[in-house]
Amino acid sequence: MADSANTLPVMTEEQRRKNLEKAAAARRERKALLDLVREGTVSFEKASADPKYWRIPVVRLLIAVPGVGKTKATQLMTEAGVSPTRRVKGLGCRQREYLIENLPNRGV
Repeated sequence: MADSANTLPVMTEEQRRKNLEKAAAARRERKALLDLVREGTVSFEKASADPKYWRIPVVRLLIAVPGVGKTKATQLMTEAGVSPTRRVKGLGCRQREYLIENLPNRGV
């Protein structure tokens, strides 16, 4: 007996195509935002306060910061008490402050 709340909606090919295009556009936008952080144009502090960045996972934003790799990002998140799956929007103010203060070059 299947639960109707767990079944996927039936979509037409047109709806599926539009949703795939929308998802691809969102990924391109997130990549462009992360590129700004990689270049040093935007700091972690500014990015984490900007609603455009809120849907990005914290670990991806940290890795984009120059001088921070996956190991350092994971270490910082553990020390700050941030879940590995947390998105930027879900950071508490103390977690955010801890990350900013403990980044190499103070987030820039």
